[in-house]
Amino acid sequence: MLQWLFAWTNITFSAWTTMAVILVIFGVLCTFFGYRLLRFLIAFQGFLIGCMASLLIFSQTTELAGWPLLLVSILIGAVVGALSNALYQLGLFLLASIAGFLVLGTLLGTFMTNFVLICGLAVVGGIGIGILALIFTRPMIIIVTAVSGGWMVAEEILQHFIFRFQTPDWLLYAAAVVLMILGLYVQFVHTARKVG
Repeated sequence: MLQWLFAWTNITFSAWTTMAVILVIFGVLCTFFGYRLLRFLIAFQGFLIGCMASLLIFSQTTELAGWPLLLVSILIGAVVGALSNALYQLGLFLLASIAGFLVLGTLLGTFMTNFVLICGLAVVGGIGIGILALIFTRPMIIIVTAVSGGWMVAEEILQHFIFRFQTPDWLLYAAAVVLMILGLYVQFVHTARKVG
């Protein structure tokens, strides 16, 4: 996830490492406690969206770079996170839709080459997953958070910290699947059982 951002923006490696650590923490929380921490995840997703969007925009349109850019992006992310939590149904829809879009886009990208078609299918699938999450909140949020969180943790740890963006595909997929299955088990059997 961070590889293309790292190459495109002018941010120091230590600032990217900070962002990768935040994404790993977020991914672990999603994977194993997604439904239990639903309101927090909605706010944190808003934070990440605001932070990443402002990071991309300001890195390309201003002279900000490094830590000042990261701090401005974090401030904007905090505002967007607060708004996401205040608008719960919209935040719930966006949480499921964006996670669905990212996972579907990644999976489709492994065997398809038409970028427009991949994006179109991922958008339609993400919207469908968002609608299903509004109707069947508990099971859909457990599935969405375990799958997207497991992928995020595997990708950030292997790509950013261990293999420096040279992770073999088979290893990345195997690690992600193991984390996803563990996350589904833990949430369905333990952490989300007595919630709501």
